[in-house]
Amino acid sequence: MRARKIKGLDPAMPFAEATQRIAAVRAQEVLDLAARAQDPARVKALHDLRIAAKRLRYLLELTGPRDVAKLLRRLQDQLGELHDCDVQLPEIRALAREADERDARGLRAVAIHLARSRAECFERFLQDWPTVEPAIARLARAEVSR
Repeated sequence: MRARKIKGLDPAMPFAEATQRIAAVRAQEVLDLAARAQDPARVKALHDLRIAAKRLRYLLELTGPRDVAKLLRRLQDQLGELHDCDVQLPEIRALAREADERDARGLRAVAIHLARSRAECFERFLQDWPTVEPAIARLARAEVSR
């Protein structure tokens, strides 16, 4: 997913104004992607949300608010764990299909563990998102209220 372009940036504008504008666009990206990522089958949307959260978090770690950056770090960590499962599961399942029965049993057990771990990660995301969303929405509205 490509980052949205930031309209209206000017090298002569005050730093605080420029960072507020960038943060508002990045925050809206996070909100839009989160709306699409509420379904556990939307693997790409979940991964895109992780990348968008990372972009916003890095900006906020430099410019603030730091409490929102911490929320984004936790979100990004959750989505990273989830993505790790998304990457590993197909590989493990493919190996299980090609392995002899003894090894296949072990690989299927690993796949079951990863699938459970993924489901737990997704549930944590769903539970935590309502505490993250208002802070992100405030950042997105900051540009509109100017």
